[in-house]
Amino acid sequence: MTSIIAPKFKSFTIETLIKHRARFNKNLPQMLLHYPGFGKYFKVFKRNTKHEYFIITKVLPKDNKHAAIYGTVYNKLNELQQNEVKLKHTLKKLHWKYLPTDNEITTDNGLTYNILQIERLKEQKKALLNERNSQLGLQTYKAKTKKVLQKKK
Repeated sequence: MTSIIAPKFKSFTIETLIKHRARFNKNLPQMLLHYPGFGKYFKVFKRNTKHEYFIITKVLPKDNKHAAIYGTVYNKLNELQQNEVKLKHTLKKLHWKYLPTDNEITTDNGLTYNILQIERLKEQKKALLNERNSQLGLQTYKAKTKKVLQKKK
């Protein structure tokens, strides 16, 4: 039994140090606002519709969970359907997917970023961590949950 006064020590194991944290349960503004330029020129589409997508043209952030997002609507054949429209249902979680484009974004302080290159580096990091975990015999979070679900059945 631990006491309220007793200090708690956090144990740092290899699993906790190299654990990759994914971004889950976020709405569209939360996904886009951490990018430089707030995800301008990103290709955004709803998970349930495959026949149309949006190219973000303007993002007006209110805070880190809310923003007014405008984009142009294209159909599956890359034909322009509507000019600039305000995206609806942006606060729904797990409703949106996005793909970064190969545009360079320049921030206010003069730094330029290539978002697509950053995303490629993130994917390489994930692959490296998965390879290292398999060599060390560590399980990923998905593998652990699969084992737990199999035991319950």
